[in-house]
Amino acid sequence: MGGAGGKVGPDLTGAGRDNLDYLVEHGRGAQLYDVRHRIQTSRYYPDMSESPGATPGHSADLVLRVLTVFANNDQTLVVCLGGDKAAWQRSRGTDWYDHAVPVADQIYDFYQLQPF
Repeated sequence: MGGAGGKVGPDLTGAGRDNLDYLVEHGRGAQLYDVRHRIQTSRYYPDMSESPGATPGHSADLVLRVLTVFANNDQTLVVCLGGDKAAWQRSRGTDWYDHAVPVADQIYDFYQLQPF
């Protein structure tokens, strides 16, 4: 599984990067307590998953979530979208997933059009 080198790029650090690297290595069989597979509101259900991310030095009220899709017969993990779920909900008063999942679906639509 995975893209270049089979690991997640350098932009995500700490536990978030570790979680995504674990997903790359273990695919849908990943047994992380905080990874939620099969996001039901996605057009790509059951292929979309959610993983928590973490950024060092941020307060405990930072709730980073990363939406991914297993692609190419589970040979590739596409990182579609990440964001601070708690900040979104505090500032907008709406559910982060109501916004993020459709955007992640659109990003994956675009990915599928690429001539890899």
